[in-house]
Parts: sequence; structure tokens; C-alpha cells
Amino acid sequence: MEKKVKLIGNNIHLARHIETTKNILDIHGESDKCDPTYWTTYQISALGRYIEQYGIKKIIYGSTVQCLHTTNALKLLFDLDVIDLKLSPINLDKYAGLSHSGFRKENSCLADAMELFRYRVLPYNKTALVELSDPGMMANEIYEWWNLQGQYHVSDAIFILSNSLLVKLANFSHGILPNSDRYFNIGFANGAALPLGEWDIDKEQWPAINHKTLATSHGEVIIAEFIPKISMLNNVTALIYPGIFGSSRFGPYNLFNRMARKLADYGIRSVVFDPIGSGESPPIYRTLETELSSLNAVIDCYRTSGAIAICAHSLSANLLYKYITTTGLHKFLIAPILDIGARRAAWKIQGENISRHGLNFSSDFLNDDRLASFDGDINVDYYFGTCDRYVDHQQIEGMISKEHIHFIDGAGHNFSEGNTSNELLQQIAEDILGYSWQCNKHKSNSLCITKTSPAK
Repeated sequence: MEKKVKLIGNNIHLARHIETTKNILDIHGESDKCDPTYWTTYQISALGRYIEQYGIKKIIYGSTVQCLHTTNALKLLFDLDVIDLKLSPINLDKYAGLSHSGFRKENSCLADAMELFRYRVLPYNKTALVELSDPGMMANEIYEWWNLQGQYHVSDAIFILSNSLLVKLANFSHGILPNSDRYFNIGFANGAALPLGEWDIDKEQWPAINHKTLATSHGEVIIAEFIPKISMLNNVTALIYPGIFGSSRFGPYNLFNRMARKLADYGIRSVVFDPIGSGESPPIYRTLETELSSLNAVIDCYRTSGAIAICAHSLSANLLYKYITTTGLHKFLIAPILDIGARRAAWKIQGENISRHGLNFSSDFLNDDRLASFDGDINVDYYFGTCDRYVDHQQIEGMISKEHIHFIDGAGHNFSEGNTSNELLQQIAEDILGYSWQCNKHKSNSLCITKTSPAK
């Protein structure tokens, strides 16, 4: 007969340790690459405000280096009891310390199993991960911990844990154990926390993905929201505007959906959308008017939720730069086209229509030879591949502030060479994370760590 014990108590909180270089490098399990990052101070400060708000009296911390680092930093701020959690994270054996790409090279089957579990596609006991940590033994370990330590210390406490231990305890709070078909992964952004009583288990993917439509005078815009379950960065939305000749689903090597998921993994709500006439949106003839109608509809939908970061690729980046002047918005331009006149000649565009890649557009998309004139705007970041055939790098020098321009070595216009797309996504994620922290750090009187809700 199944035991019915679960994690219960008063004023219990779960938190993930702050970000370290291990997270940036996407390393699994234990690792000595655990130096603080630029955002460590912000995350510690936010956790400190959280502890004060809830009157927390003790920290129960996991065994990893990151958990200890976070606990020691909080201990310097508060006179709290500190208790070592006698519970182990998932055992990764010889694969601990490897990046996910390294893990895949060593054992692609287990790496696939990790992906299936991480994104809540399969419960733990239905994946090959059971080869590393037996779910029945994991369940017994949780019971033993609860009987010998847990039930005596959990009240008025915050758990500072790695994600695998958060998964164990969040599931256990509902009586769900690793050998259950209901035992799914739960994604916490680094430094995020919540009261245990507010957490509910469901089987949505991590991150949750909501599909919706926005009405415009020209038709409906189809969007997909990637929503972190638990994040401290919930007043910033990242919008992702695909290149004109692609769409959200069929951009270069799924670049835009990958970007949305990566941002959500960092705790930032992200939205990828298809302008009218592209992708899943109604297949009408696209003009500059329909394009700007789509773009403004998406921006207007999310601007009431807080600040906006918007990424755009290629010619879409040019249109965004020239025509969108909304306040409270930072633009991240990926491979904007520097010489529109040269592109018109190379693509043999004459008259009113563009026909390219089997798609037809109005040529008013390219009517301005100076769609992107770089002037050092502090609200714009630029990303170029060093092997982009559309870019003469002499045009860039001296035109924009060096701190706002980023080069991805070896990348072409679509960032499809080698590992360049991952390098681009990592750079953009870090830059949008920085923008998000700047927008969030002054919210001193509100709950700084919450579930992220979709815009109304």
C-alpha cells in the first residue's frame, strides 16, 4: 500500500540557488565552475527582500557548491539558522560536470532522456534516467529524510536548492514521489522563490506555452507565449519578430522558437509571433502597412505589462529600427541589412513587388536606402556574424557605440554555421537578462519573486 506522507508545515518556501558560471555553461550535476556572474548581487538582494517579507527564520540548503554559496551570502545579511539538507540531488555519475553538448557526445540516449524530463514531456520513471538514479530508492530516501530530519525543521524555513532537489520537494509537497507517473520536472529560474502553499502541480510543459491571436484591421496575428512558471523577472516581456522571409516556426533552423525557450529558461516571458501574411497567420499579401499593423498590435498587447525587449532579424530589424518609437522598449537587432540599395539590386527588385523564396511582398518594405542608420542609441543592441555576406564591416566602424555591438565569429546572415546560433542565443539571453534586471531592481516594495502570468 502506498504511503501518504508529504511535505507539510507552516511558512515553508522553496528557492533555487543564484546563477553561477555553471548555469551559463549549461553544465549538469556537480561542477567546480561555480563562480558568481554579473547578476549574482541582484539575485541575492532579491532573495534577501523575500526573506524579510515572509519573516523566514532558517535556511535549509542543498549539498551543491551553488547552494552553499547562496546560503553563505544570505547568512552575511541575516542572523538565520542554517541547516544542511540530508537529501541528495539526482545522481549523474560520470556525466556530472559535463555541458549538455558534452553529455550528448558521451551518451546521447541519456542526454535525450534528460531533455524529455527537463521539458516535462515524460515523468522521471518513464525515462532512461532510471539507469542513473533508481526511482524506488529515491522515494525511500525522501521518506527517510522526512522521518529523521524534515518534519522537525521545515516550518519558517526557506530551502535553497538545486533544481533536481526542488523537483523532489515540490512533488513531495503533493505526496508525489519519483516512482510515480505524476512525478514531473518543475522549472525554477535561478534565484526565484515562492511559498510552498502557492505551488500547484500540473502537467504543462516547462515553460508553459500559450497560443493566442490578436485582432488587427488587416487580420489576426498568431502568437505563442513561453511563460516561466516561477521567476523574479515578471515585469519584462521579450518579443521575437522573425525575419521577413521566414516565420516563427520556420525561421533559420528554428532560431526564433529556440530563442523564446532559452529566454523562458532564464525566467523571462517571451513571445514569438507571425505577422499577418506569414507562418500561421492569415496568408494575405504583405505590405509595409500590414507589417506595422501586426508589429504595433503585439507591442500594444504587452506594453501594459511592463518594459519590452524586442528582437528582430534581418530586414525585420531594419523596419523595427526605423518605424517603432514606443517608449519603454529596448531593441535587439540581429543582422540588420546595412545597404538596402545593394540588396534591391542583388535581389533584382524592380517595380512594386518582391518575389523571393516563393513568397510575394510589396516592395515598400525596401523603399528606404537608410532603413538602419546607426547612431549610438543606448536603447539598441546590434548582433552581426563576421561572415555575413550582406555586411561590409567597414560600414559599421565608428557608427555605433562599441558596447552595444556584438560580433559572432564565423556566423553568416542566418547564424547557421557550426555552433554560432547557440553563441548568438547565449549573448542575446544575457543581454536581455541584464535589461530585465535593470527594469526590476527598483521594485523594492512589491513581491519581487512571483509566478509569471500572461498579459491580459
